[in-house]
Amino acid sequence: MRSFMPNILPYLESNFQLAASSYSPQCPYHLRKLHGSLIICGMNSNPTPDAKSQLWTAVEKLMLQHYGKINISRLSRDAEIGLGTVARLQNADLGIGLDKVEKIAKAFGLEIHELLNPNFAPSDKGEPLSDKAIFLARQLDKIKDPGASTQAYATCLQVLELARRTHQ
Repeated sequence: MRSFMPNILPYLESNFQLAASSYSPQCPYHLRKLHGSLIICGMNSNPTPDAKSQLWTAVEKLMLQHYGKINISRLSRDAEIGLGTVARLQNADLGIGLDKVEKIAKAFGLEIHELLNPNFAPSDKGEPLSDKAIFLARQLDKIKDPGASTQAYATCLQVLELARRTHQ
């Protein structure tokens, strides 16, 4: 896995705002500086239990998948974070630093934003999308009529299949 700075900062800059008004459909949380550390916050400027409980839910799912049970001692060891940090995350008492969230994500071979996805499923980890794929998806999403949207999607699938067969 690449280092934190080049990997996550462009995502953070484009999807998270360090302001109270930020919102991203992919991840409805933003970040806030507190005593020099970035912490996960909700749609207002205060840390919310929703973001923290979402993070803990994702971590629980990962522990069950990787360890077969919830094992905070092993998580602490694998992620190289203290048991106190894991306890704060589990109990949603206080926010934890983004550096700790990064360590947890790395321990499971994930990116930070994947842990904050409300629809997170550990087995549903796909490949990162290219700019072209994202552009195409956004264009399809702009079509409001369900019938026209289905036709456009079907046409795209046919063209993509033709291109795949032609250029194998």
